[in-house]
Amino acid sequence: MTKNETQSSRGNTEPKPATGKRVPSIRKSSGARATPTKLTQAAQLLSRAGGATMAELGTASGWQPHSIRAMLSGRRKKSVVLVKETCKSGDCCYRIEPERADGASDASDGRF
Repeated sequence: MTKNETQSSRGNTEPKPATGKRVPSIRKSSGARATPTKLTQAAQLLSRAGGATMAELGTASGWQPHSIRAMLSGRRKKSVVLVKETCKSGDCCYRIEPERADGASDASDGRF
């Protein structure tokens, strides 16, 4: 029995109805988002002169500590120089090391 004979014997000759799945629409980008992403917020906190603690990053993003560490690891993989220091409060602070004009960073130790 061929495929056509099997379908006609079952009565499945009509097309199937749509599944109801949404097709993503293409948005026109205006260039700026209405709200900054969690990664953007984290980058802003890390770019401050004093950097940011895990608690500050967690409060801003709503992430758990293991997710924050994963984000920091991902930033390092993208060649961002991160420095880990002890803050005045005694907590660990992380900050993005600004690059110099020659492409090198000022960090001599404390990198991770």
